[in-house]
Amino acid sequence: MQRAKIVRTQHPVGHGGFHTGLITTTEISAPHISSASDSPTGAFKYVYDCGSEQSEAFNAELALYREQSGGSTDLLFVSHLHADHINGIDRLQGMAPARKVVVPYFDVIERLLFVLSDFERGATSRSSLDYFADPAAWWLGRGAQEVIFLQQGEPDDIPPPRPPEPDAPLDDPRARRILGLEDRDKAKRPASRLNDHLKPPHGEDVEGLAPAGLTSPKQNTALLAASGSYFQLEWRNFGGEPWHRADWILLPYVHPVDDPRASAS
Repeated sequence: MQRAKIVRTQHPVGHGGFHTGLITTTEISAPHISSASDSPTGAFKYVYDCGSEQSEAFNAELALYREQSGGSTDLLFVSHLHADHINGIDRLQGMAPARKVVVPYFDVIERLLFVLSDFERGATSRSSLDYFADPAAWWLGRGAQEVIFLQQGEPDDIPPPRPPEPDAPLDDPRARRILGLEDRDKAKRPASRLNDHLKPPHGEDVEGLAPAGLTSPKQNTALLAASGSYFQLEWRNFGGEPWHRADWILLPYVHPVDDPRASAS
C-alpha cells in the first residue's frame, strides 16, 4: 500500500517570495499505521517563485530546500518577473535545478520595456540582459528540460470543469487517502501521475516557440501555451476505483482593487 504526504513551506526570506512543496509516497506495512520499516517510493518537488532582497536569509533557506529535495526540482512556477521573486533562480538551477518551468510570456516590446525600466533603476545585470534577449535559451542553458511560456489571459478564460464536491487534502488523515498501486515497472514507481493539459496559444506562432497542445513535448524544448492550461495530479485509493484529480490551473489573474483611494486617483 502507498500513503501520500504533502509538505508545503513558505520560506522566511524577508522581502521576496520562495515557496516549496514536497509530495512523497511511501510504501507502508499496514493501513493507517506508521512504522520504521516504511520506505519512500517516490517524490514530487515543486517551487513557486524563488528570490529575496535578503540574500543571507534566502541562501539559508535554499540550502535547506536542497537537502530536503535531494538536489533536484520537478516543477518551477514563476508568477512574475520582479527581482525579489526571481533573483534566486540562478542559484536554484545550480543547486536543485528545475526540469520543467512555467513562466509568463512577454513579447519583444514588453521585454524591452523591462530592460529600460532596469536601466532607469540601475538594476541591469548580464543575466537579465541575456534573459530578455532570448528567454528560452536562458532557461534551457540553466538545466531546464521543458519551458512553458504562458500567455496572458483572455476575457473568456475559465478553469477546467470539476466535480461539484471539493477534493479533500491529500495530507488529511481523516480522508484516508491511501494510494493503491497499478502495474509498476522494475523501479517500482507509484501509480500517482502528473498529466499536462496545455491549451494551444491564441494568435500566430511567436518567436519560434512550439505551440503547446499541437506538438508532443520533448526534452530541451520551449512551448507557448494559452492561459487556462493546467497540470493534473492523479491518484487512486484502491486499484479498481477511478482516478482522483487535483489541478494546478495556470490562469493569470489579479484580484480587483476595491479601495476608495484607487477610484479617487
